[in-house]
Amino acid sequence: MAKCGGIGSLKEVDDHLSEILKKAEEELKTKITEKRNGVVPEKFEPIGYKTQIVAGTNYFVNIKIGEGEFIHARIYRNLSGDVNVHSVTDTKPEVVEITYF
Repeated sequence: MAKCGGIGSLKEVDDHLSEILKKAEEELKTKITEKRNGVVPEKFEPIGYKTQIVAGTNYFVNIKIGEGEFIHARIYRNLSGDVNVHSVTDTKPEVVEITYF
């Protein structure tokens, strides 16, 4: 379990993350497309995540968006359960460790 303020260890995709992504999917796909100058992702396949406990929870998710294309997304869930996409990284050519961004 993550300590308050620190980023926890890497977790496999589970039902909890799937619930978060379902709530954020439309906003997340829009931000990924904007980040890629209008190019819509070929795939949307989460492959792992880390969490950070704040006044709510930050989810740092590694997502495969195409062949040899990955992004990290930071999704915030507040204490009331509302979810929003904070940011996404530039495309990465391989799976890299999730770090704070």
